[in-house]
Amino acid sequence: MPLTLPRLFSRAASRPPPQRAGSNTGLTFASSVIGTGNAVLVNSMPASGWLFGCVDRIASSIAATKWQLFSGETQLKSHPLLTLWSKPNPYLTGFAFREIGAQHFELTGETWWALVKGLGGLELWPMRPDRVRILPDVATFIKGYVYTIGGQDMPLEPRDVISIMRPNPADIYRGIGVVEAALVEIETDKAASMWTRAFYRNSAEPGGVIETPTRLSETEFDEFKMRWRELHQGVANAHRVALLEGGMEWKDVKFSQRDMQFVDWRKFNRDFILGAFGMPQSALGISETVNRATAEADAAVFGRWVLTPRLNRIQAVLNEMLCPLFGDNLRFEFESPVPDDRVQDLAEAVQGYEAGALTLDESRILLDQAPIGGTEGDERKQPIAPPAGQPFNLSISTEPRRTRTPPALPERKPRRARGDPALPAPKTPLVKADDDDLTDEEREERDRLEGGPVAAAERDIARGWRDRLSTEGEAIAAYVLGDAPKSLNGRRKIDVSAYNWDWSAKYGADVIDELLKVFFESMMRAEPSTEPAKATLAARAYAEARGGALISNVTDTTRARVNQIIHDGLEAGDSLGQMAKGIRDDYIFSRDRARMVARTETATALGQGGKQAAQDQGRDQKRWVTQGSGVEEVCLGNENAGWLRMNVAFPSGHDVVPAHPNCRCACIFRTGALHEETVARAECPLCGKLLGKDVSKGTLRCRECKIQVVFGKGEPVIVGTKTVP
Repeated sequence: MPLTLPRLFSRAASRPPPQRAGSNTGLTFASSVIGTGNAVLVNSMPASGWLFGCVDRIASSIAATKWQLFSGETQLKSHPLLTLWSKPNPYLTGFAFREIGAQHFELTGETWWALVKGLGGLELWPMRPDRVRILPDVATFIKGYVYTIGGQDMPLEPRDVISIMRPNPADIYRGIGVVEAALVEIETDKAASMWTRAFYRNSAEPGGVIETPTRLSETEFDEFKMRWRELHQGVANAHRVALLEGGMEWKDVKFSQRDMQFVDWRKFNRDFILGAFGMPQSALGISETVNRATAEADAAVFGRWVLTPRLNRIQAVLNEMLCPLFGDNLRFEFESPVPDDRVQDLAEAVQGYEAGALTLDESRILLDQAPIGGTEGDERKQPIAPPAGQPFNLSISTEPRRTRTPPALPERKPRRARGDPALPAPKTPLVKADDDDLTDEEREERDRLEGGPVAAAERDIARGWRDRLSTEGEAIAAYVLGDAPKSLNGRRKIDVSAYNWDWSAKYGADVIDELLKVFFESMMRAEPSTEPAKATLAARAYAEARGGALISNVTDTTRARVNQIIHDGLEAGDSLGQMAKGIRDDYIFSRDRARMVARTETATALGQGGKQAAQDQGRDQKRWVTQGSGVEEVCLGNENAGWLRMNVAFPSGHDVVPAHPNCRCACIFRTGALHEETVARAECPLCGKLLGKDVSKGTLRCRECKIQVVFGKGEPVIVGTKTVP
């Protein structure tokens, strides 16, 4: 009979498994279909602190990964398979279930799950790898499994078992774990820990030798040894005076060169264990050579090269073995654990658009901003032609995205107040304004208003509103499907007025905290010398006043939109499910809206915080500076107004930025007494357009004529023109 591939594997597995000595403890490992050798591996996690740290950090990160279920291209919010994945059995949470499986995989290279039909339906149970025995078969490769628990053997059909393995080149039936490869170093680290403990129990001093002039009898030796232990052994008996009789003499044994290198050897073992798992040191809190830049790079390394390969194995098994049990065209996808590299994204978006490689919408999508659409969104900028004879270089990196280390931001000098958090103060803005008509002093002040902790506070606001809107969208959709009154006087009706719209009670405290942070950072960014305690009080007052208005506005807008969706659905004859889906998918509950709220609130805080800080410093003039890609006519009019008194509104009627929801402009401030000479009415000498009233002398630009004009004493002078193609 010909030897088929399953028969070949079966014959190889039936041979006696090779034995390998683990260490001088007598541990042996047998990687085979029997699996009994894995018992030592499963129980090895407490053997070394570094082993425990690696396994625990990887397992908990794997367990915390978010998963999504798709049917074709549609994401499913509720499904029996999602229920099983979040609550696999009555006794384990989804997190604990996945964490146990990840621990088994790191220790043995194997994860085993049993599919069991319980009272509530299908259940998933983790199985210890050392208790799983594989039954090979000549025809089917695997005939079944036997799981030993509580001294009883439980036979399992192949369809009732799901396994995830790191392939073992010596055994097709079993996996191979990291612990097996790093066993010597783990045992060495454990022995070193025990040596250190014994050293400190012995007074943390090197040993010595007691010399006697004559040979002691057995009785004398035993008596002396017993007394010495009682009087001098252990930390509690350290430094007690010893009394030696009969000419005995004590001689110290100093530390040897080997003892002096003990710490280096322990670090070597630590680094070897971390290297076997692929763990960066900062992931375990080791900060010997870590700064902000390397920590962010290590986070990307941990996500890309440690977590992602393991999650890919889990995803493949779920999609190939578990999803088909619940229907066709289902698939799991996990949320990438690799953190976003916003610096790289920004560089690619800006350089790609400037070089003409990306459209405006493509660049905005790369920055997680909503596309504009239409002809403007499809605009592709024409690149500037290179000098003759020189090749054109797009300067766009070909390296994989989100893997390079962003540059570390310079740190600001610590403030005088105690307990004040250190805030970085980058001097280079992410997007520069067209600042040809700004003085060096004005340009420096404008640059101080951008980036750093303010951008981080904006991300917090966006994240908070994204979670709140998503939660409310799901809750309102569920309310429409289940709890909302659906009839009135025999006519079909859905009433959402009874829904709990008290968002202030639900989210008021969180919104105030977010606004407090962004206002505080805005004040400190505008004027670093501001006392933190004073800035905190001002931020608290602003956040409480602004937070209530913000929540009320968002709630009213959301309620009106939900009522409109339901009204349109009833008019069109949609089902409850269609209306619920329309609510969940509407812009009013989207990430784009959350980002829009965050941008608007950050810009408002920048304007109000900067104004508050400026007034505290005695400044009484303000100026509007346009910047970013969303500059509108209303902003250009404000900029052309030049320097204004603090209590005078800009032409748009706004006190400070922003002038519209996506406004990225800034306001700068100064003391008018230092710039007393002003021009009552500044007009363009070519077209006569009003460029500003009561503006300080200096250079203004007419955007109609594309010229720059110097105003001051005498007639205005044109100092620059710009040719428009």
